[in-house]
Amino acid sequence: PDSTASSEATDGYLAAWEATAKLVESGHHWSGHERNVAFLNTGNGRFAHVASLTGFDSPSDGRALAIVDWDHDGDMDVWMTQRTAPRLRFLRNDNHGGMAGITLSLESSKGNASGVGARVEATLTHGRKLIRSLRAGEGYLSQSALKCHFGLGKDSSITHLKIQWPDGTVESQSVNIKEGSYHFKQGEQPLAVSQPPKKERSIHARKENKPPSSYKRLIPHSPLNLPPVPYVSQNKDLVYLKASGKRQLIVLWATWCLPCLEELEALQRAQSKLKEAGLEILTLNLDQINQSPEQRLTQLKRFMRKRQWVLNGALANTPIMEMMDAAREAILGRQWTWSIPSSFLFNEKGQLIALYEGSPSVEQLLEDQERLFRKGKDREHALPYAGSWYVAHYPPDQMSIPEIFYKKEQFQLLTSLLYTHPPNGTQERDKASFFCVEASKRLAQENPAMASTLLELSESFLPGQIEQLRARAMLDQAQQKWGNAMQGYEALLRQQPGDFQASVTLAWFLAVLPPGQPDQPKRAWALIQEVLEPAKETRSQALDIMGAVQASMGNFEQAARWAEKALESLPSEQRSTSPIQSRLSDYRSGKPYRLSTQESALQRP
Repeated sequence: PDSTASSEATDGYLAAWEATAKLVESGHHWSGHERNVAFLNTGNGRFAHVASLTGFDSPSDGRALAIVDWDHDGDMDVWMTQRTAPRLRFLRNDNHGGMAGITLSLESSKGNASGVGARVEATLTHGRKLIRSLRAGEGYLSQSALKCHFGLGKDSSITHLKIQWPDGTVESQSVNIKEGSYHFKQGEQPLAVSQPPKKERSIHARKENKPPSSYKRLIPHSPLNLPPVPYVSQNKDLVYLKASGKRQLIVLWATWCLPCLEELEALQRAQSKLKEAGLEILTLNLDQINQSPEQRLTQLKRFMRKRQWVLNGALANTPIMEMMDAAREAILGRQWTWSIPSSFLFNEKGQLIALYEGSPSVEQLLEDQERLFRKGKDREHALPYAGSWYVAHYPPDQMSIPEIFYKKEQFQLLTSLLYTHPPNGTQERDKASFFCVEASKRLAQENPAMASTLLELSESFLPGQIEQLRARAMLDQAQQKWGNAMQGYEALLRQQPGDFQASVTLAWFLAVLPPGQPDQPKRAWALIQEVLEPAKETRSQALDIMGAVQASMGNFEQAARWAEKALESLPSEQRSTSPIQSRLSDYRSGKPYRLSTQESALQRP
């Protein structure tokens, strides 16, 4: 939307994009797995559905089509783009069966040089007419060849051409052409023969000789920063997974997983070779992850002795799994379940440079530890094949993993990552500050210490933001620092007058805290009146506060009426358990409602 759009329209627009992104991240199609269709003109006024016979009906999530006579044989071939792999597909038309076709390019002497917008009428041998229009762009993000194509069948030829140019002029020309490529220049006759380009790039279908495999080797387009997370060593120590100055391979495995055991056997045999190459191995066991570390370590040591393994073994835990899951999602851009064995290759700085699902060969590990991100452009390492880039190199998105931690409410990992790898640049600092301040607001009640840490991080990245004032006030409120909380909401209202949450919360405090100033109830009444009309979904809250304000002024009958209205505005199933019931009882007994220190600090009326 443009800058003049209402905030409501903008929020809806952004919400739609977020919903679309979630479809992609969860592996869904935008169009609900709708099948591709292709129709063949049978020549008798009817069409046949031939998608499954021609290669159009693939399981890919198709997007755009470009139609062109790629191999210059008189029929039209198709390039297709898809949201899912393969991103580009070429369908070559080899089913002409002796049919003839003519391709006509145009050149306009007035207006656009390619003659876009021209209308071409071709008369065939038996008097039938075919009409084509030249268009620049067709369908979804598509641009076909700027040529008109006429399929003629076996026994036809074109005897006459009539062209209406974009400037309105009309030209006609008698011809006798059956096949080939021609060029028509406005104001010039006769029709010229077009020669195919001398330099061609041949395209051949690639045969897939490898059997299907669940093994995956995933390389990020640049090294990924990850937070230091703890695991339990064989000495029962809590050790943090972080940079060691050497390349490290972390293997997640379980004793019940046969492929895991095969991979660890291979690593055991190649241990000296891997150590000589400078690659450290750490195996993290996932058995009985909810048991006590003592029990798990006893079982792990017994199992490794039985196998005669001398690998560095330790215990994985939930933070390790959450971190690895976020790394996988950041690389693939979607939320998939993952399997074991899974291995993660880290560089000397503790950054993730490769992720393996399944068992990589020792040769692959040695090659990757030697080659990956040693020299050249980072993104070249992420591709399994050579190619050409059509966009300039772009910087890595170091906020992708913090964003995943934020969305999944893994706030301890978010804090650790942003402490050890603070953001660089205005855009990164803005994002990091937003993640931290929003996380702080969510944690104010259940974990004030972490909420305070996150708020301090937000203020260090981008100080002076309005939402930081709100988060600080909410944190003070959660810790029952009523005076500080009121000052915070006052400061917020000075910067953002009419803010609903700040107004109702401040009005609530003024109404239910012991009076500190004579005009306290009047001020509360004025604040709540300002936001009563805009309060739609939260109308019961505003009405309840109005009752509390009236009670604080000694108007108990009016207070009871407001409380009754507040109850009526609630869904019927919520009325009997609402705290408004107890306040209503107080008002009917002639008592104002007062906030107690034992009360839930963030409780809303």
